[in-house]
This record gives sequence, structure tokens and C-alpha cells, in this order.
Amino acid sequence: MKARKINQVRAGALVSYITIFFNIASGFIYTPWLINRLGQSGMGAAITRFITKYRVNNEPEKVNNLLGVTTKLYLSIDGIILVAMIVFYSLIDKIYVNLSATEIVKLENVFIIAGMVALLSFPLLPVNGIFTAYEKLYAQKVFDLLAKVLTITSVVIALLAGGGLYFVVLFNTAITFLMNLIKFLFIRKSAGIKLNVRHKDKELKKSIFSFSAWVMVASIADRFFFTFVPSLLGIVSNSAQIAIFGVAVSIENYTCLFSSVFNNLFLPRVTSMVIKNESTEKITDLMIQVGRIQLIIVSTIVTLIISMGKEFITCWVGEQYVNAHIVLIVIMLPTLVHFCQAIGTEMLFATNNVKYRALVYICGSVISVITTLLLGGKLGAIGAAIGIGAGLLLSHVVLMNVIYHKKLKLNIPRYFKECQLKMIIPMIISGVIGYVIMIIYPVDNIIFFIVKAGVWAIFHAVILWFTFLNKYEKDLILGLVKKVIRR
Repeated sequence: MKARKINQVRAGALVSYITIFFNIASGFIYTPWLINRLGQSGMGAAITRFITKYRVNNEPEKVNNLLGVTTKLYLSIDGIILVAMIVFYSLIDKIYVNLSATEIVKLENVFIIAGMVALLSFPLLPVNGIFTAYEKLYAQKVFDLLAKVLTITSVVIALLAGGGLYFVVLFNTAITFLMNLIKFLFIRKSAGIKLNVRHKDKELKKSIFSFSAWVMVASIADRFFFTFVPSLLGIVSNSAQIAIFGVAVSIENYTCLFSSVFNNLFLPRVTSMVIKNESTEKITDLMIQVGRIQLIIVSTIVTLIISMGKEFITCWVGEQYVNAHIVLIVIMLPTLVHFCQAIGTEMLFATNNVKYRALVYICGSVISVITTLLLGGKLGAIGAAIGIGAGLLLSHVVLMNVIYHKKLKLNIPRYFKECQLKMIIPMIISGVIGYVIMIIYPVDNIIFFIVKAGVWAIFHAVILWFTFLNKYEKDLILGLVKKVIRR
């Protein structure tokens, strides 16, 4: 049983990386195209926690009751979202005063398309949580990969056929909805679950609503930095600054995809450890083990961005977006910490302490909004980046680690000693090498840059091998290499 679970995690992670590579390849090809063609214009964690708890306690009937209650609850929330969307739509022209009349019309039409699909998709949001709780990790990642392939393919075909902004939004949102529906039907049949919509349980509904509400607030606040700030730039600045900010955010999203491969994969395990009252030192061990792997990924991207990112941006989308490099550096530095603490987040879910995460993220979002409004008008995208960097540093880095240490009793000083502190020297050495390579061998073509970055990656891998990787990580890499060679 244990071996099967390990294989599920490995298979899920493998397909995740295939999805990520497709994201990056497709993004690099058509993101500049979209800029030119179209103009410069947590829920699942709650379900995972409850289902895992019922499965550990061998209570399958409660799973069916849970899903019936959540379905009715989410449909009710859907009605609230509809009202909020109607209000927002009526105020679009008053909020985005710096956009042209044509851009306003486009925004309104896109909002209608995306909003309709969002309303249909909302009740299906918990489906990923069900997959995770039943440890159907491989199937979940295959569906995610298929959704991305279909989305990118349909968007490219639509643009080649003369479609525009509306087709891009329509295909992207419609495919997401249809794939979630297919995933739900699949997990319903494979796991043998049923939605007992007749079940009534006020205490269960209250518990689900409370947990889901905090998860939703935390999730919104988490991505609030990068989804709402462009709207603020539209108010205090112009569409050119939004485009610069968007280039930086797209790269940040790629980094998030890489680092989040293990997100939620360990939630059932952490929940089980909490239910069985295992020591927090064991959970800290898991946090360090997973965190170091995430840090290797994130630090590699951040180091490359700092040392060679300016040249990459000019090769990728053009000289006019060069300020995106500064934006990137400011918003990426905090990711060296918060992108590498998936286990800490999952323990918040497992112990029902997610409200602290939500409150902390709200504080960070407020700081980001205030700073962006103060600096965005004068500094544009860079001012917004300063706001985001300050908000992330306070909320995601400082306050969250205080909560992990004080509230959850995780050994955070040991975590930082084993992870971030040991990565400082490798990053400095690799960063200097990357900067020297950029200066000595300048390029103006994305293909040549990729080749140059590949050479740098070899140096970086060697440096990590001798200065950072421990025996477990080296054995893991060697084992994967041997498997590849044998196959």
C-alpha cells in the first residue's frame, strides 16, 4: 500500500513536470504573439482535509454526505458571485478611467464570457481536492496536461483563423470548465462516491463553510498581488505599464508552476500524521525534505533571472519591456522562502488553522495596494513591484514563519538552516558566473539565449552537487538517471 502511494506521488509529479514544460514552451512561443496581436491591453484543500479525515477513520458514508452538502453550499455561493459580478460589470467604465473606449468595450465583453463560464465552473472547483484525497495523482495530472494542450492548441488555431481576444478567453475558460466536469465524472466512478444531496447537517455545513471561506479568502489574497495589481495600474498608470508588469508576472507564474509540483500531494499524509498525533519534529523533517527540493528549483530560476534576466526579456518580448527585469527581481526574491514551504501550508489545513494564513495574506495585500497606489503613478510597473515585494516579505516570509514556529510548533530555525542558509553561497557563485557569461557572450536571439542558459545550467548543477545537495538528494538523482538509462 505504501509503495503504491509513493508511486502515485512520483507519477503525479512526473506528469506535472510534463505539463510545466508544455506551459513554458507554449508560453514562450505565443506570449509575444498575444502581446502584438491582442494589444497591450483553495477550495480543493478543504475537501481534501475532510475526505482524508473520513478515510483515515473508515467512514465512507460521511464522504457522500460531505459532497452532497458542499454541492448545495457552493451553488448558494454561486448566486452571491453572480450578484457581485453584475455590480462590478456596471462599474467597469468608472474603475478603469485610463483605458480607452475601445479597451473598455473589450474588457466588458471578455468579462461577460469569462464570468459566465466561471459561474458554471465554481461548483466544480472542489474536484481537485477529491482527486488528492483519494490519491488519484497520476490521473489528475494527466487531465491537467490534456486541458493545457487543448487550450493552447485551440487558442493558436483561433488566432490563425482570424479570431481575437474573445476567442482566446472563450476557449481558455470553456475548456477549463469541460475538463473539470470530465474529472468529476471520472473520480465519481473510479472512487465509487455519491453525492447525497438529501443529507442535512447544520454543524457539518457550518464547519465546511467556515473552513472553505478561510481557504477561499487565503487563496484569493495569495494571488491578489498579481491579479488585482494590473487593475490598479490601469487606474493610476496606463496599458503599457500593465503589459510590462504582465511579462514579469508570466515568468513568476512559470516559477510558481515549477515549485508547486508537490503542493497538496502531501496533504493526505500530513493530515494523517496530525490525526495520529505524530511529533512536529517529524513534520519538520518532511518540510525540510520537500522544501529543499522546491528550493533547488526556485533558486535556479531566481539566480538565472537576476544574472541573465535582462538579456532574456529583450530576446523574448523586446527592448520595450526591459523594465520587467527589475519588476521580476523585486517580486521573485521572496519566492525563495514562500514557494518552498508547501508542507507548512498543508499543516495549516490539516490542523484547521488556515484562518491565520488568510489574515496574514490580507495584511500583505493591503500593503501592496497602498504602495501601488502611492508609487504606481510615478514608477509604473516598478512601483507596483515594490508594493508586491513589501507585501510578500511581510506576510508570506515574516508573519507566516512566525505562525509556523509559534502556532504549529514547527522547528523553523532548523528549516532555514538546512534550506535557505545553505543555498546562499551556491546562488552567489552561480549568479556571478551567469553575469560574466552574459557580458562576455551577448546575444539578441531567444534560441541563442537558451543555448547560453543551458551552458550556465551545467555550471549551476555542478555547483549545487558539491555545495548543497545531501546524500539523500544525490541518491535520488542518481536513481532517476539509472532508471532512465535502463529504460
